[in-house]
Amino acid sequence: MAWLTPEEYYRGLPKKRIGAGVLFLNEEKKVLIVAPTYKEGWTIPGGVVDANESPIAGAIRETKEEIGLSIKDPRLICVGYVPVNGYKTEALHFIFYGGVLNGESIAQIKLQEEELGEYRFADKDELARLLIAGLNERVLSCLDVIDTGETVYHETVHSLPIS
Repeated sequence: MAWLTPEEYYRGLPKKRIGAGVLFLNEEKKVLIVAPTYKEGWTIPGGVVDANESPIAGAIRETKEEIGLSIKDPRLICVGYVPVNGYKTEALHFIFYGGVLNGESIAQIKLQEEELGEYRFADKDELARLLIAGLNERVLSCLDVIDTGETVYHETVHSLPIS
């Protein structure tokens, strides 16, 4: 029997996409959401974690790039698993809590024009209409634990057609 080298072994392991987003609230406890220009719907600030970048570093970088806010030490509040769905590979999604934005901080938001068309703050009812179902479920789970200091784990379940 031929043994794999460590390099061969690691090259053969599965690859998962990793995303990282940051949940911000305003003083009315509404959630900051953004509208991407490259796809339909709304999301929270964040994006794909680059190769050799940690999820928290990706969240901090994406927040600065997308909305122009510099944050330090956001708190992890959710890890979500999203299974394969059509052409989309499976993914891990990390959501960090960026805190409550006051009027001064909100005035400093500067959208990355190449990727985002607008932003707004939304309550729970609006989130259900504007976010995709899996993200909405993760965000609602986050809202439940923001004040507790807990972190939640959430698995998205897709209804895939049977072929």
